[in-house]
Amino acid sequence: MNRIHECSVFIILALALPGSASALSTDRDQPINLEADEAELDQTEGVSTYVGNVVVTQGSMKVESDRMVVHLEDGEIDRIEATGAPARFRQRPDGKDADVLGGASKMDYLAGQSMVILTGDAWVEQAGDIIRGARIEYSLTEDLVKAKKGSRESDRVRITLQPRKSDKDN
Repeated sequence: MNRIHECSVFIILALALPGSASALSTDRDQPINLEADEAELDQTEGVSTYVGNVVVTQGSMKVESDRMVVHLEDGEIDRIEATGAPARFRQRPDGKDADVLGGASKMDYLAGQSMVILTGDAWVEQAGDIIRGARIEYSLTEDLVKAKKGSRESDRVRITLQPRKSDKDN
C-alpha cells in the first residue's frame, strides 16, 4: 500500500497549490504565467474564466486545458475547475528525477476541503507508475487517495507499478 500512496501523493501538483510539500519548493516563489485565447475577469463575482488553449506555468509546473475557471472568495482561491480533452498537468516534485504527469476530462481543486478531484478518464503517472480510474480524489489534509471505477466494467481502477531496483542492483 505504501507504493500506491507514494505514487499517488503527487496528484495535488495538478494545480500548483501554494505551500505544496511535494512540488519543487522553489515553484511557489516563481511568477505564474497564463496564456489563453480569451480571458474574462469578473472582480465583482470573483470569477476568472480562461478559454482556448489555456496554458499556466509556474516554475516546473505546467497545466494545459481547454477552459479554466478560477473562483475567489475574500480574495483567496476557493475553487479551480480545468476542463479539456483532456486537461493535463506536469510538475517535478522535490527530490525526484521524474516529472509527475496527469490528466482527466475535468480537474477540480476545492481549497476549503483541501481536495483535488480528477474525473473522466483520470490518470496520474510518475516514473512509469500509473493510476487510472473514472475518478481520482486526493485529500491533502488526510494524505488519502481514492480511485473509483466508472459505470462500465471496463472503467475499473487500474494501477501499474514498475519494479524498483534494489540496492544490490546499483
